Amino acid sequence: MKYEAKYASDPGHPDYDRYMNLKDMVDRMHGENGVDITSHDISHRATAAMLRAIKKDTIDERSRLEPGEIDGVVLSRGNGQAQTGEYAIAYQGDPANPTVRTLGVPTRELLVPAEQNLQEINRINEQAQRTQAQERQQTQARQQDQETQATAPRSMF
Repeated sequence: MKYEAKYASDPGHPDYDRYMNLKDMVDRMHGENGVDITSHDISHRATAAMLRAIKKDTIDERSRLEPGEIDGVVLSRGNGQAQTGEYAIAYQGDPANPTVRTLGVPTRELLVPAEQNLQEINRINEQAQRTQAQERQQTQARQQDQETQATAPRSMF
């Protein structure tokens, strides 16, 4: 029987490398904020929640993040609108630069069981594959129509 990666946290899954990079960032965020990361479950839950939010954001037409890698994850600082640590923030670019792209995920979402978020990641991937397949079919149909119109005999009248 052939091994098949079920979730992003499994080697061989298309999102595995992204999951592992994000896990390193989440572990660093936890360490910088005094969160005990000796429990694999805390890190696993938080990483799965962040990856789900990032993947969901990238398929949204109003996406806050660019497709590609995340540069880091930090906890929010209190600013009058949100309390310190109320959000885990994934960012792209230099966090000191006002053009940095960010995505805030409520920290309460980091406590959701990892499997729930990992299943959602798989659903997002399946939806994206279906959408890409439909777009390819539409593009092929337009190209065929254009080719048919270009080769069709034209009447002089």
